[in-house]
Amino acid sequence: MTLLHVIRPTCVPLAELEQTARTVVRALRSRRPDLKVAVIGGLARIHYSPEGRFTTDVDFLIDDNEEETTLLKNSIAGPIGFAIDGAGELYRDSKSLQGEAARMHVHLIARELCPYVPIGTLELRQMPTTDPDYIPYIALPDLILFKIHACPRRDRYKRAVDATDAEVLLTLANTPLTLTSDQKVVAWNGLEAVLEERPLTERSWWMRELNLP
Repeated sequence: MTLLHVIRPTCVPLAELEQTARTVVRALRSRRPDLKVAVIGGLARIHYSPEGRFTTDVDFLIDDNEEETTLLKNSIAGPIGFAIDGAGELYRDSKSLQGEAARMHVHLIARELCPYVPIGTLELRQMPTTDPDYIPYIALPDLILFKIHACPRRDRYKRAVDATDAEVLLTLANTPLTLTSDQKVVAWNGLEAVLEERPLTERSWWMRELNLP
């Protein structure tokens, strides 16, 4: 099995992305301590398997509807030092590892735009406040399914990234996943798109590692 990594030409330093994630958590906790959130996307992928993967984004699953999530986004923009661009996304400029300008985005993604809210997702008030390095990353099996879910819904470049991420993470898991019936539906619905992007990896491997019938 060959694992190919897609590398962006510019990226934001990992330490800056992680510090931004912690800053967002603090800002959200001060407004909605009962809210469940988790870091997903590229930063979560890097957390579990950093080799060859870069990003300019910090993505959060927000366990609320789109309207409330938009209100939250607007309320934290100033306090965390971000602006809102024409698409309504939080951003600020950063220096990339290559010394080029890189625009960093923070995406607050409402629950209806995600396949599901993982059972282990914590409320902000449940998260440790004494650990300065804590970031609420989504669990590895859930991240794999989120990547598979996202793959057919993305543009060509991001489809390739999501499929590669799913394969890298599933290899890292190193044991067939134990999925609920709903999670198996998520896997089935995105699998064909993943297979199109990863033609050198046999379908039987995916079926075995995802524990699909």
